[in-house]
Amino acid sequence: MHKIFLRSLALGVSLLAWNCQAQTISSIEEEEVDVTVYESVLEEVIVTGSRLIRSNLDSPSPVTVYSSEELHGAGVMTLEDFARYLPQNVDTFSDSGVSDSPLKGSAAFNLRGIGLDGTLTLVNGRRVAPFGSSGGTFPFVDINAIPVAAIKRIEVLKDGASAIYGSEAVAGVVNIITHSDFEGVTVAGGYLNNSKGDGSEWDVSVTAGWKGEATRLTGTFSYYEREAIWARDRDFSSEIDFSEQGGFNLRSVLSSPPSIGLLSTFRQFPDPACPQQTEINSIRILVEDIQVWCVFNWTQFTYLQHPSNRLGISAGMEHDINPKLAIFGEVLYSHNQTQDILAPTPYTAIVPAFHPNNSYGEDVLVAGRAADTPPRNFDTDSVTWRALAGLRGQWSTWQWEAALMFSEAEGTNTRANAILEQPFQAAIQGFGGSGGDQFYNPFGLNPENSTDVTEQFLISGTRKRETSKETTVDFQANRQLFEMGGGPLGLALGFQARKQELTQTADEEERGGQILGGNRFDPISADRDIFSLFAETLMPIHETFEVQLAVRYDHYSDFGGTTNPKIGLGWRPTPELLIRATWGTSFRPPTFRELHNPKTTSFGLSPADPHRCQATGDFFDCIGFRNINVEFQGNPDLKPDEGETMLIGIAWEPLFAPGLALSVDYWSINHDSRIIESNIGAFSDALLEQLDPFNNPFIIRAPPTVEDINLGIPGIIIGQSDTYINGGKLETAGVDFDLKYVLDTARAGTFTGSLNYTYLSKYDFGSDFMGVTLSEDLAGGYGFNGGLPKHRANFRMGWIRGAHGVSLLIPYVGEFESPTNLVVDEQETEIPYVIDDYLQLDLQYSYSFERLNGAVMRLGCRNCTNKEPPINNYMPFSAAFHEGRGAMLYLRWSQPFR
Repeated sequence: MHKIFLRSLALGVSLLAWNCQAQTISSIEEEEVDVTVYESVLEEVIVTGSRLIRSNLDSPSPVTVYSSEELHGAGVMTLEDFARYLPQNVDTFSDSGVSDSPLKGSAAFNLRGIGLDGTLTLVNGRRVAPFGSSGGTFPFVDINAIPVAAIKRIEVLKDGASAIYGSEAVAGVVNIITHSDFEGVTVAGGYLNNSKGDGSEWDVSVTAGWKGEATRLTGTFSYYEREAIWARDRDFSSEIDFSEQGGFNLRSVLSSPPSIGLLSTFRQFPDPACPQQTEINSIRILVEDIQVWCVFNWTQFTYLQHPSNRLGISAGMEHDINPKLAIFGEVLYSHNQTQDILAPTPYTAIVPAFHPNNSYGEDVLVAGRAADTPPRNFDTDSVTWRALAGLRGQWSTWQWEAALMFSEAEGTNTRANAILEQPFQAAIQGFGGSGGDQFYNPFGLNPENSTDVTEQFLISGTRKRETSKETTVDFQANRQLFEMGGGPLGLALGFQARKQELTQTADEEERGGQILGGNRFDPISADRDIFSLFAETLMPIHETFEVQLAVRYDHYSDFGGTTNPKIGLGWRPTPELLIRATWGTSFRPPTFRELHNPKTTSFGLSPADPHRCQATGDFFDCIGFRNINVEFQGNPDLKPDEGETMLIGIAWEPLFAPGLALSVDYWSINHDSRIIESNIGAFSDALLEQLDPFNNPFIIRAPPTVEDINLGIPGIIIGQSDTYINGGKLETAGVDFDLKYVLDTARAGTFTGSLNYTYLSKYDFGSDFMGVTLSEDLAGGYGFNGGLPKHRANFRMGWIRGAHGVSLLIPYVGEFESPTNLVVDEQETEIPYVIDDYLQLDLQYSYSFERLNGAVMRLGCRNCTNKEPPINNYMPFSAAFHEGRGAMLYLRWSQPFR
């Protein structure tokens, strides 16, 4: 049972190879393959994961770099496309799926499966405000807000880095570098469609740049649009009844026709108009003649891929005031619009005996769906912008940089065709319509009530709006000090002052929970100030051995301070072999909602009470189901999540085989004091069972009666207190393996090959609070962010000769266990249900037109064999790393003007 419970707890709370020539931090430049290449990569640069100028070849932290050409060569149209292939990325949050979530249209990185807010996403080394609608609970940067056309390269640090960058850098850092030295004008565009002829995507972009003697200007404009794919148009997503494939029948009991409950006998049966079995409706028998329902297949009304459009603008400027002083600035703007549709509103209502359509002679409970109202519609409109200005220069032997940045992300979720509960229930009682004297008829198949009745309880245009703001002032400087055995000691120092703000508002109907089937939305307005000091040093002890030390102190005005160190070791016993190791700590701060969520009270059902059941044998003590109040509020005493990261590995580039690069890294992350809800699944049950029943802060009891006192048991449960606590833990570990080979021939062209593989050896997820401990290794199973296959890999081959280029990519996703065990005869067994592994084939051909100023045409296909995602028994949609759209063909054209 722990397995099932822990998964409910979990549910409550890299692409190395697909690119054309993805190069690891120790990889070889492609243009040449002789020994001089080894020296060319020793150029002194600032690498993601450090603030010191150094050789990227010697960095103890593994960083993988992807160029813009590599992104285009893989047919990437959005950064969501890039993230879903990344082997280190676990079940990327994407903008597809079914719910009324205001997160639609956004996507995020989730390295190592730590969580959406456990990966730090930067643009040009600095932060972007979190996606507005995510700011209250698990803030993440919407990577779809960054247009691919603006990207020069992406650097993925596969190591914790809070000592360098502060919060969220638990599992790693993704640093997106935009164009800053582009010259000329390039117009590019592409079109993609799939074998089913739906869900087409197209984009167009213009990138322009100019270089003067002292000034550099770059700008990008891009527009992207995609059409919808209906879930009903794919076999694997058209049905929510999984009984034929080892799962539960998840068709909703809130159907049209409805199900009828006789209050006098507690008998439940379907409306006579309910069909025995159709694509939308069917009859489900739970208990013969007692519990029989008309059930509803809601996937027939939802999107598999949401229609959306995105406008992106970016610009950058650099100007050299003099040889030792320069000014720079950046602007980023994105406007995303996404639509979601859900089936018509479900409801439960007591229909009185005097209702003219009630033929049962008594009050009845009707569980139905207002099928004569339009499907519910949700429009998500998000705007993200960032502007910064800064100075960089040299003073004496110091190189320094200072910048001021403003960033804001606003998400607005607008609801249409919703039902207001109070006027709807009034219409059931006969007080509907403009005159307040009409009945709403809930009976029969797709009842057709008059618009005069339905218009009185339908509402459109209600909104939730969430805005995140980030203001930052930072200064950093670095220099080389005295000589050591292997070179000069490097030192970097700096400080950062940040202000974070979150405002979440909603219309009255959303705030008050007045919408039928909608979630109550509690507004929040909060801010905090953050001050940080950091230092880093690079000590080349010997020409073959160096030590990197870093430390950072962050002070938050709402919870206090945290200090995070990091140490990195690099040893090169031979010129071609690097042995590296790092250790450091990291943190994720409590979110505003976790700290400041207003106190709310809702109705719930009591759990089974192990402290009373054995003594009383009472039904409600042993089974639960008493009506109780559940109080929920934030916890201002929260501390940050704490992480500890360790990595050890090798990078080898043998001189006897120019063009060959190999790296192997073992990584381990221990994430303690994770913030979770106290009233979630197995953890809540364990707290109830193991804590002192007379002193459990999460259970509200009535005073014990005289009989209770005589039996030595506490009073009955009359309420629960739910809040956030530092009670979760996660230990995860694995191995990254990267292999690349480049063969340059005089006549046949250049051949490239790479294999990039990640093995997840452990994902031990659980809780530890007040002596109550639960734990389960979910590697190869299902975690709180989705599937956790132990094996992820990408195999890549490429060939370039003159104007011609061909690339092949084979992404591989290993099998993993479903969160639902095999179900037989409506009973879940102890036998795991295994979701099969998945192999995909992508191909691309490119041709460069020399006479057209170097224009490039790319013709390619993704999922060329039209492979469907593996069958599962728990959800009607594929996991983020399984392709569900079918075979896709695309054509892209890039036209430079010089």
